[in-house]
Amino acid sequence: MKKIISILSIIVLVFINLFVLTGCGDEEDSSSRKSKKEKNAVNTSISNEVEEKVVPKIDKTPVDINNKDIYYFKINGKKFTIDNKIKDLESIGFKQDDYYSKKEIEPNTYMTNCGNMKRTSDKYYIFSVTPVNVTDETVKCSDAKIGEFRLENMYAEKFDGTIEICNGITLGTSMEDVEAIFGKPTSSYEGETYIKYTYQVTMYKYFEFEFEKDTKTVHNMKWRYFDLKD
Repeated sequence: MKKIISILSIIVLVFINLFVLTGCGDEEDSSSRKSKKEKNAVNTSISNEVEEKVVPKIDKTPVDINNKDIYYFKINGKKFTIDNKIKDLESIGFKQDDYYSKKEIEPNTYMTNCGNMKRTSDKYYIFSVTPVNVTDETVKCSDAKIGEFRLENMYAEKFDGTIEICNGITLGTSMEDVEAIFGKPTSSYEGETYIKYTYQVTMYKYFEFEFEKDTKTVHNMKWRYFDLKD
């Protein structure tokens, strides 16, 4: 009788172990696998979104340096041209220092060193613009038009979004791609660590690119378009 009870006990224990391994265990594993798949799907979605945001597509179509329509920049896809006012940049979270924004600019002139644009969220300077007054009246700096755009790698590193100019050129664009778009430079200069290309119409209308000498990629870039009256 004792042997029969022992055998029955062993059989019961075996069934309990089988239930744990094949029942609850499978449910947990299935839930775990499902959770991992969902996380992977979310991560993939985020990864793709970031990749699409960070890498603008280069359009290698040649441009005419005289065409005013190529003088623009985009911040996270938002386009700003020479027809935009400095204060329009507030719509994407960038602003001048109040001291400079209130300064006045005489008619048919521009003001340098007052267009450093900082993020309103953390006050980091990311890029620079130059206000130009093409009207016949004195205007506040913030109400002036954008006449110049400048981006330098040392400041842009603090920005996680995308900043591009003509045809999708960004910091890191190759010298070869810039030449495909603009052709041979009007003038060039070779420094110890960089090469500078200038594409110039006049002293008030030009593009300028600095390339790292080792990588031959854009390190700093700038354009100017002051449509001032003679």
